[in-house]
Amino acid sequence: MALELSHVKRTLQDHLQEGLLLIVGTGLSVAEGIPGMGPLGDHLKHVMPPKLAVAPDPAWNDVVAALDGGDNLESAMGKTTLKSSTVDAIVEATAIFILAKEREVFDLPPEK
Repeated sequence: MALELSHVKRTLQDHLQEGLLLIVGTGLSVAEGIPGMGPLGDHLKHVMPPKLAVAPDPAWNDVVAALDGGDNLESAMGKTTLKSSTVDAIVEATAIFILAKEREVFDLPPEK
Protein backbone atom coordinates (compact mmCIF):
# COMPACT_ATOMS: atom_id res chain seq x y z
CA MET A 1 0.00 0.00 0.00
CA ALA A 2 1.46 3.35 -1.02
CA LEU A 3 1.51 6.24 1.42
CA GLU A 4 -0.01 9.52 0.34
CA LEU A 5 2.36 12.46 0.60
CA SER A 6 -0.22 14.55 2.47
CA HIS A 7 -0.57 11.79 5.09
CA VAL A 8 3.21 11.58 5.54
CA LYS A 9 3.46 15.37 5.93
CA ARG A 10 0.61 15.47 8.44
CA THR A 11 2.15 12.64 10.49
CA LEU A 12 5.53 14.36 10.49
CA GLN A 13 4.01 17.68 11.54
CA ASP A 14 2.06 16.01 14.36
CA HIS A 15 5.22 14.31 15.60
CA LEU A 16 7.30 17.50 15.54
CA GLN A 17 4.66 19.46 17.45
CA GLU A 18 4.99 17.19 20.49
CA GLY A 19 8.14 18.84 21.87
CA LEU A 20 10.73 16.76 20.08
CA LEU A 21 14.27 17.36 21.35
CA LEU A 22 16.97 16.74 18.79
CA ILE A 23 20.66 17.19 19.48
CA VAL A 24 22.93 16.83 16.46
CA GLY A 25 26.55 17.27 15.62
CA THR A 26 28.33 15.17 18.24
CA GLY A 27 30.19 12.98 15.72
CA LEU A 28 32.90 15.26 14.36
CA SER A 29 32.51 17.58 17.33
CA VAL A 30 33.68 14.88 19.76
CA ALA A 31 36.78 14.28 17.65
CA GLU A 32 37.54 17.99 17.95
CA GLY A 33 37.16 18.03 21.74
CA ILE A 34 33.52 18.95 22.15
CA PRO A 35 32.02 16.68 24.84
CA GLY A 36 29.48 14.07 23.81
CA MET A 37 26.32 12.94 25.53
CA GLY A 38 28.09 11.16 28.42
CA PRO A 39 29.90 14.26 29.68
CA LEU A 40 26.79 16.35 28.97
CA GLY A 41 24.70 14.00 31.11
CA ASP A 42 27.24 14.25 33.94
CA HIS A 43 27.21 18.03 33.64
CA LEU A 44 23.43 18.20 33.72
CA LYS A 45 23.30 15.97 36.81
CA HIS A 46 25.53 18.54 38.51
CA VAL A 47 23.94 21.80 37.36
CA MET A 48 20.24 20.94 37.26
CA PRO A 49 19.46 20.52 40.99
CA PRO A 50 20.02 24.22 41.82
CA LYS A 51 18.00 25.21 38.74
CA LEU A 52 15.10 23.06 39.95
CA ALA A 53 15.17 24.32 43.54
CA VAL A 54 12.42 26.88 42.92
CA ALA A 55 10.24 24.66 40.70
CA PRO A 56 11.08 20.99 41.41
CA ASP A 57 10.38 18.41 38.74
CA PRO A 58 10.17 14.85 40.06
CA ALA A 59 10.70 13.58 36.51
CA TRP A 60 14.28 14.91 36.64
CA ASN A 61 14.97 12.39 39.43
CA ASP A 62 13.83 9.66 37.03
CA VAL A 63 16.32 10.93 34.44
CA VAL A 64 19.14 10.90 36.98
CA ALA A 65 18.19 7.40 38.15
CA ALA A 66 18.22 6.16 34.55
CA LEU A 67 21.62 7.78 33.93
CA ASP A 68 22.98 6.26 37.13
CA GLY A 69 21.56 2.92 36.01
CA GLY A 70 23.59 3.03 32.81
CA ASP A 71 21.20 4.59 30.31
CA ASN A 72 22.55 7.15 27.89
CA LEU A 73 21.20 10.69 28.05
CA GLU A 74 18.75 10.27 25.19
CA SER A 75 17.28 7.08 26.64
CA ALA A 76 17.09 8.51 30.14
CA MET A 77 15.24 11.61 28.98
CA GLY A 78 12.96 9.57 26.74
CA LYS A 79 11.63 7.53 29.67
CA THR A 80 9.76 10.38 31.32
CA THR A 81 7.95 13.61 30.63
CA LEU A 82 9.77 16.65 31.97
CA LYS A 83 8.08 19.95 32.73
CA SER A 84 8.57 22.56 30.02
CA SER A 85 10.46 24.73 32.52
CA THR A 86 12.85 21.82 33.15
CA VAL A 87 13.37 21.31 29.42
CA ASP A 88 14.07 25.03 29.06
CA ALA A 89 16.66 24.81 31.87
CA ILE A 90 18.27 21.77 30.23
CA VAL A 91 18.48 23.56 26.88
CA GLU A 92 20.05 26.61 28.52
CA ALA A 93 22.53 24.54 30.57
CA THR A 94 23.45 22.53 27.47
CA ALA A 95 24.03 25.65 25.39
CA ILE A 96 26.24 27.21 28.07
CA PHE A 97 28.22 23.98 28.51
CA ILE A 98 28.79 23.40 24.80
CA LEU A 99 29.58 27.06 24.10
CA ALA A 100 32.27 27.06 26.78
CA LYS A 101 33.82 23.92 25.28
CA GLU A 102 33.61 25.32 21.76
CA ARG A 103 35.43 28.45 22.91
CA GLU A 104 38.21 26.23 24.31
CA VAL A 105 38.45 24.25 21.05
CA PHE A 106 38.62 27.40 18.96
CA ASP A 107 40.95 29.07 21.47
CA LEU A 108 38.59 31.95 22.12
CA PRO A 109 38.45 33.86 25.41
CA PRO A 110 35.64 32.85 27.80
CA GLU A 111 32.39 34.79 27.60
CA LYS A 112 31.92 37.44 30.24
